[in-house]
Amino acid sequence: MAHQFTEAEKQILRAQGMMTGLKTLVSRGLSQADASYYLSGWIGGNMMMHRVPEAEKEIKHIQIALSRLNQLGQSIERDLNLKFSDPRITQFMQTLDEFDGWTVSLLETVFTTITALDPNRARTKITELTTAMTALLDKRNADLPWAKDSVLFKKYVAS
Repeated sequence: MAHQFTEAEKQILRAQGMMTGLKTLVSRGLSQADASYYLSGWIGGNMMMHRVPEAEKEIKHIQIALSRLNQLGQSIERDLNLKFSDPRITQFMQTLDEFDGWTVSLLETVFTTITALDPNRARTKITELTTAMTALLDKRNADLPWAKDSVLFKKYVAS
């Protein structure tokens, strides 16, 4: 029978995440077998039952939005008499908002998973992403609006 966590142990897992929390509990007497049981169950079961299907759904929505953006963009590109009032521009902007929303939803799913395993790592990654995106926007403001600089994201990727 698997170990039943006390409220104090649950608090450690919530505060430290599954990875660090289970390591802490093992150092305090939880058996390695029980730690492995919960870790494999969470990574295997939770990921397969909840996070992976959620991410797959979000990716499908992202692909649909990208396809519509592509179709609208091609249609608009061919129109040399395009007016600001053209309904395709409104459709393009609405679809861009959908793309943005589903992309953020996917990112939230990723951070939810990272947070459950290691909340400190999730906080670091969010901070690094904010720093990198701010630096990129500053660079684009000073240079070109479509400038890229993958170097700015090295700390995010490494965190």
